Amino acid sequence: MNTLVKYLYRDASNYKTTDHVIFRGTLTQQQISDIMAHCDERQYFIPGQVGMQDLQSRLGGLNDDDHAWHTLTEIAETDRCPTEERSAEAFYREFMATVWDDAYFAGMVLSLLPSAPEDPTKNTVVTITVQFDRNIEESVHHAVKALESIAADALANRGFCGLTTTHESAVVKVSVRRYEDATAHS
Repeated sequence: MNTLVKYLYRDASNYKTTDHVIFRGTLTQQQISDIMAHCDERQYFIPGQVGMQDLQSRLGGLNDDDHAWHTLTEIAETDRCPTEERSAEAFYREFMATVWDDAYFAGMVLSLLPSAPEDPTKNTVVTITVQFDRNIEESVHHAVKALESIAADALANRGFCGLTTTHESAVVKVSVRRYEDATAHS
């Protein structure tokens, strides 16, 4: 027997997609209960933090409706073949050791940034709005700080400077601009 883990991604506009993973071996009922208890609000988790696929891109790419959180919908025994090499026990240990981090989404947000300004001779302003699934001020603050630290280097390498982040409620806006020349850097 193996372990089936089903999960769902639902964006802010209520578009949904699902996936599953089958791990080699089985979990005890106590381990399943532990996993559910370890989820945020006993159901939410971030698959990318535990080696599973994040599902946002299945809904047409990242946009303002996306966030990091997925819903763990089912953990059950199955006689189907494993879909990955990890054992259920290894998954359990990794899952239980994970601290859920809203800032994980910051890396995904970077993929929304342009690789280079459209016209390098003019200032370019790019604004990205990220709406979180839940309005938790501490999580939003943490995500803003993560965006600042992760994005600063990536943007500088792409010719952008002047990273600015602001947030109201559960919406984070990231703005960057391309300086017209090197003298504006100083």
